[in-house]
Amino acid sequence: MIRAHRNLPRLALLTVVFGGAGCVDHFTTPSAYASQIFLCDDAHAPDFDAQARTCASTPGCAGVFSMQGKLQSEPMTAQSLLTDAGYSIVQAPGTTQRFLDEVRMNGSSPYFDFIFHLKNVGGTLDMPTTTSRTLNINGGAPMLPNSLGDNQVDTGRLLEAGGASAEQHALTDSGSVLITFQSIDELKGTFAGAFGAADDTVTGCFDMFALHNTTNPKPAM
Repeated sequence: MIRAHRNLPRLALLTVVFGGAGCVDHFTTPSAYASQIFLCDDAHAPDFDAQARTCASTPGCAGVFSMQGKLQSEPMTAQSLLTDAGYSIVQAPGTTQRFLDEVRMNGSSPYFDFIFHLKNVGGTLDMPTTTSRTLNINGGAPMLPNSLGDNQVDTGRLLEAGGASAEQHALTDSGSVLITFQSIDELKGTFAGAFGAADDTVTGCFDMFALHNTTNPKPAM
């Protein structure tokens, strides 16, 4: 979809063939993803929560993030402590109500760094909210007339490796984002969708702590 994506490291196992008598015919280097744990399933929920609690009390830690699925049609698993996270907040002139517009989360995997972002999240930031909200993935969410009051969200991830970068937008109607907790400095939830290509489906979870925010009079387009 984006040509720069081809410059990112290939994720398949590396196989080297040696010729000659007495030499190994095939040498396979295991994927670095084998050491990664998908923290979003029930079995690893205690570990995910423990990492989030530790992160919340550690200066500069921006949260915990994990995802699993396919990238470039290859299996991928990643777990990461977020190195940065922030909000873009909407507060109309002359009002006191604050709504969540955009979220950015910076993390890393064995082969690439990433920025996972959500646009037009909606919901109030004036008090902690524990009521779950399901937002449908829609690349056109920023253009909708009530973008902060509907159940649509635009999401994607920017991948960076070796000086190359590629933006992978989540495909419209390919999945959803479930927000389970929201406050002025924390956002927790899960997501599932196809990123960049229909067969590159990914599921994940996050518990992020906003280290900074900006306030605007209206949502970003």
